[in-house]
Amino acid sequence: MPIIRLMLVGISTAAYFGLAIVGWGGFGFAGFFSHPARVVLAIVTLAMVVVAAFAGGNLSLGLREDRANRWVIAVFALVGF
Repeated sequence: MPIIRLMLVGISTAAYFGLAIVGWGGFGFAGFFSHPARVVLAIVTLAMVVVAAFAGGNLSLGLREDRANRWVIAVFALVGF
């Protein structure tokens, strides 16, 4: 398993947690995790990230990718934010 993949997964997960904490308001890290439901959500999310990192699944049908369709990656990133 490439270390770069693990680093990207860790950075992106931290970024999404950071966005959720900032979006929650001015209470910061402690305020966000003061609610038990958000603590459980964070634990479940981290568990799924660890499992997904070692799963190695593939949804490919064996077809080659059309490189002209790569613009959708940027669109999905914007939608994610």
